[in-house]
Amino acid sequence: MTTATETTSGPARTARHLSGWKLWLARIVMLAACGAMIAAFIRESISDPWLPVFTGALLGLGVLAAIYPRVGRMLGTAFTGYMLFTIWMLVAFAPASVAIWIARKIEAQPSLSLQTAAFIVWAAVLSGAVWFLATEERRTRLFDFLRPIGVFAPVAYATNVLLLAVPFFGSLTRVLLARGVIHLTGNPEHAMDFYLWHFLGAIPLLKVNETLLWDQPLAYHEARVGWLLLLFKLTVIIPVIAAFRGYWKYTHAKP
Repeated sequence: MTTATETTSGPARTARHLSGWKLWLARIVMLAACGAMIAAFIRESISDPWLPVFTGALLGLGVLAAIYPRVGRMLGTAFTGYMLFTIWMLVAFAPASVAIWIARKIEAQPSLSLQTAAFIVWAAVLSGAVWFLATEERRTRLFDFLRPIGVFAPVAYATNVLLLAVPFFGSLTRVLLARGVIHLTGNPEHAMDFYLWHFLGAIPLLKVNETLLWDQPLAYHEARVGWLLLLFKLTVIIPVIAAFRGYWKYTHAKP
């Protein structure tokens, strides 16, 4: 006497067999289609051989991901990591790129009143950003707020404060130089490097500038430039370095 299991076992095996046969047919069709696409792409892209190779590699990975679920999961993880890395790069450097663009626009502006207004607005924004790093209590509140976003979020914030400040002081220096208010020895194009050099020189123990054999980009011989540099140290270098130190202690104090 045959049971229901025995009765259905034959059709089930047949269904699985047909399903496997169709799967392999789909694989062959996909490979053939990808091969045809790669061949056509190669014919159209002889002048740039790396482009079809790159495209073929992507298609190949797509086929492998469709055939083997483990490969698909690995590619998904890799893609997620790449997207997170890209987002963090944007968070880290997009503000600096915007700041440099704004600095060039300000420098090209012939009107002194417009330049002054732009610098005042920029200084207000920068002051607001530095305000959160000015004291240990504010830094701790900032770390508590940013930590859930990502472990590097507080570091990115402090780094962006620096990357916003360097173009500000560099552009202000270039404008003051162009209008004859201050004088520096060297290429004015290195005004931003001048402030970055002083920031790296202020990092304790590392001696970054000496290690990299990087000489001071610009030299000055008047008190006006010294006051400007002192303002940069007080309002930017000290709070940013304190933020890096504070975050190190903050992370190691947490269980």
